[in-house]
Amino acid sequence: MAKKITIEELDKEWKELIKEYIPNDNTVILRYMDFPKFMSLLQNRKLYFTRADKFEDPLEGDVPSVYIDRLLAFYKCDIYKILHDKYDLDTIKKDILGKFKKYRSETFISCWTENRNETESYALWKIYAKEYGVAIQTTVGKLKEITKSKGAVIYRVKYIDDSTTNLNVPRFSKKLTMESQNFFVYKRAEYCYENEIRAMFTTDDCYNLEVLIDNVENFIDKIYISPFAEKWFFDLIKDILVKYELNKIDVVTSKVMLNSKSK
Repeated sequence: MAKKITIEELDKEWKELIKEYIPNDNTVILRYMDFPKFMSLLQNRKLYFTRADKFEDPLEGDVPSVYIDRLLAFYKCDIYKILHDKYDLDTIKKDILGKFKKYRSETFISCWTENRNETESYALWKIYAKEYGVAIQTTVGKLKEITKSKGAVIYRVKYIDDSTTNLNVPRFSKKLTMESQNFFVYKRAEYCYENEIRAMFTTDDCYNLEVLIDNVENFIDKIYISPFAEKWFFDLIKDILVKYELNKIDVVTSKVMLNSKSK
């Protein structure tokens, strides 16, 4: 007689499978932002989340084709055909994709970059901060602490293409259901330079999309100034931190020294 598998055992097995998605609490992360967003964070002491269907990439949250193929393989099996009178693979695929597509308007994401070996990203400076921007540094543990009231999950993004196989999909919750699976941990391979870590939660409350940062000085460990900024911008950020009584936060010039004026 086969041994009965408990929910606890299934959950333990699942956690082992998704280890690659889970960053350590001590992982250092950066968020690149322009000056208005930085000022908004200081003024309001809140971290805002973006609704997934508002991102530039129209494929955010798409179900990877390899996963669809795996599901359809199940629906092709004889036992499923026996249990269901109506058997239409096209309808089944449409239902699956439709179910997950609606999550784009119910999923909210805060995007960060893993600061591996204290190496900044030239591309992310150019895209998100430009001349007058900063990158704030914190850790996964601190991000986890301020987002726990939302029930947020924090995962490392996996960059995939059509040749990717064996996807072990993380979940938004402990529910062992298809609907709880989190496909926002996947992005196309061409985005791999982002080294992204995401804090994510789902809700149908579209008017409560931020989390309070009780202690900004504790949350932000360091502020990097854009490598494209002039010296006066560095001084401005220092003065602003004094005004907001956050002068203990370390402010440094970006190590991507592409503009001699930033020295």
